[in-house]
Amino acid sequence: MKKMRWSIVFLSVMTFLVSTVFLSYAADLSGTWNVKVEISGTTGTPVFILKEEGDKFVGTYKSQWGEFSCEGTVKGNDFEIVADVGGNKFVYKGKLDGDKMSGEANLGGQASGPFTGEREK
Repeated sequence: MKKMRWSIVFLSVMTFLVSTVFLSYAADLSGTWNVKVEISGTTGTPVFILKEEGDKFVGTYKSQWGEFSCEGTVKGNDFEIVADVGGNKFVYKGKLDGDKMSGEANLGGQASGPFTGEREK
């Protein structure tokens, strides 16, 4: 009975440790991302070039309006990218799934819509 109790305690501790490692792991967003965003029936195709630095990243946002710096955070598979586009904050919030991303884009509070993206190989 004691041996079984210790086995249960050991398994519980190991499960906790493994889940803690996986939950604190930040997905890697580094690379070039080709994005497609749908806003009011119009499709935009911006490109993010990102370099991760721990749970934060910096990079470049290229769109039809030009090239702008961006930055963001990542926690687990959730991320937020913020680009200052001519004084307007474009915010992309989403989830990462390997070499694919998806979520919601808010373009300076003036328009919003879903986006998807894929990392260049």
